[in-house]
Amino acid sequence: MERIHNQRGWISLLSISAIAFTLVGAYFVFDGNLGFIERLYDQASINMLVELVLLFICLELCLFFLPGSGKIYGVTFVVMVVLWLHQALLPILTAGLYFFGLVVIGEDILLFYRKEEGWKTSSGMLRISHDFLVGSVLYILFICVISLFGIGEYRVIRICTLGIIVVAILFYLLFSNARITPIHFVNVLEDREREFLYRHRFLFYFWIGFILVILLLQAGRMNIALDYDSLHYGLRTKFILNNGRGIYEKIGVCQ
Repeated sequence: MERIHNQRGWISLLSISAIAFTLVGAYFVFDGNLGFIERLYDQASINMLVELVLLFICLELCLFFLPGSGKIYGVTFVVMVVLWLHQALLPILTAGLYFFGLVVIGEDILLFYRKEEGWKTSSGMLRISHDFLVGSVLYILFICVISLFGIGEYRVIRICTLGIIVVAILFYLLFSNARITPIHFVNVLEDREREFLYRHRFLFYFWIGFILVILLLQAGRMNIALDYDSLHYGLRTKFILNNGRGIYEKIGVCQ
């Protein structure tokens, strides 16, 4: 019971803090910035706000009314439609493939540690986070090593990356067929915690939908709107990062 009260206090504190930061941020944005207020009345801004509201409503309908795994399928469908309409679906899918590859690499590396520890995994999200972290660290080390020896050109990196991911997937399938991969998770949620999450599902679904709307707002303008980041980084040649031998090569842009 004490654990439930602590969770309730943390959720209330985080919600109040989020609302306070939003109000403070809105005050500094609107205070004395008449140009920003005028731009809100542009037709493009109105269309954007209407689209965001409709998107939020669609996400909340999926979260509240679809049963079980249907929530995930419904939200995924809505997200993919929005990304496709804003010409960002292919870049996101490509990044998702890289993410999947890093997760599989981390899964293979952490397999033996998890086998010794047993089935002590609290959630799938936590496990994926561990896999991604380990996979990312190992991949970064790989890039650093081949760059150190001066063989880190883009063609080599692409071929090696594809090979590493394919080998990692093959090992994962091998471990799975041998039934030594700890696929299942321990369900550590108690009945009281389940009841607490169910009673506060409105707040949980609300913030999930809000977070997705903000992320989709940023993703939706990547290939349409021009801003400082897209101009400063997107228009730079790839050889700024790697001129043919790796990330340590001196390309003469700094004195």
